[in-house]
Amino acid sequence: MKASVATITTAQTGYSDVPSTFQGGVIPQAGDIVTIRPGDTLKVRNHFYCKTISYGEGSVKGVLLITNLSYLHTGQ
Repeated sequence: MKASVATITTAQTGYSDVPSTFQGGVIPQAGDIVTIRPGDTLKVRNHFYCKTISYGEGSVKGVLLITNLSYLHTGQ
């Protein structure tokens, strides 16, 4: 079981299962807080687990794209 909750932010537009999509190259796990930077698109193509997702602040927001046969699991 994971010891602590991490806040993980996108580094660029990309897929949720690719480490380079996130700052520090860390793929979020169940219980983590995910922030999509303004202008970035987080693409989910498989299962994706996290506690919450936020989309940045201001007039430009991040985008969450869920493709066919993908599952977003939030909560914990």
